Amino acid sequence: MNKVWVLIIVILAFFVGYTTKSLIKTTEKTPNNPIALPSKVVTPTDFPSSEEVAKSVVIKFEDLQKVRNSDILKLFTPSSSNDEADTYSFLLALDLENSSPRLFKTAGFGYKVTEYKLGSILKAERGFRVEVEETRSSYDNMGGGWVDDGKKIYVFELVQIGGNVMIDKYYPKKGNNGKYDGFYS
Repeated sequence: MNKVWVLIIVILAFFVGYTTKSLIKTTEKTPNNPIALPSKVVTPTDFPSSEEVAKSVVIKFEDLQKVRNSDILKLFTPSSSNDEADTYSFLLALDLENSSPRLFKTAGFGYKVTEYKLGSILKAERGFRVEVEETRSSYDNMGGGWVDDGKKIYVFELVQIGGNVMIDKYYPKKGNNGKYDGFYS
């Protein structure tokens, strides 16, 4: 009788160990999830403060923007309207066959961020609102070279989706506040 109980306990221990091990894995890249992010079973102490995470997302965005990397768009939430989806497709040049992204490579996006400074990080209704002062320069097609465009405040609206903090909107503080409007000003 004791041998039966020992056998049952061993089988249960194996099953629990196998199930727990299968939970600790990496998610796969899919059309609905363009960024493969690690996922694992965590305890509450594994989570950094939300403000800290929001700050790190904005810093990652600005650092990618400084090197003019279009992977910056992977930090955004999925489109929630046809207009947003159209803008996203336009920025990545998905409407053209075998073309590289328009973002940072065409005249309409011929700017670069030379420096940035984090401003306020405020708790908002759906996440965080972060202000950043960017110094930009644009390419002078007439005279050649980069010309200083000055400083401007940009706003990030960040939300949490499935455990990931993502950018929902990026726009100039004084101007339109659409999802991608920060790229157009």
